[in-house]
Amino acid sequence: MARPDFTTSLKQVLVDLENERDRIERASAALRATLAQLGGVSVRSRPGPTPGRRKPHWSPAMKAAARARMQRYWAARKKPKAKASAPRKPARAAAKARKAPAAAATSAS
Repeated sequence: MARPDFTTSLKQVLVDLENERDRIERASAALRATLAQLGGVSVRSRPGPTPGRRKPHWSPAMKAAARARMQRYWAARKKPKAKASAPRKPARAAAKARKAPAAAATSAS
């Protein structure tokens, strides 16, 4: 059995890939030139870093307003709470009061 000559096959694949790369570079150069003519837009040959989440840039006035809001918020949280004016009925007493009219109706029959 004869072994296929892989070296020539690999060389041919490499030549094909280089030809395709050259063709793509020519096409992208033509596109860059067309874009530059259309809008005078500068076109970068390679993309830069992808834009991530940006930090919010607050003006001094925005910072002062936020600081005042938080100071009011925490002052209200630290203030002792006023006592309730009337104590609440326990849950059992409220349930018993609701059942009382029903019990009276059944004993009256």
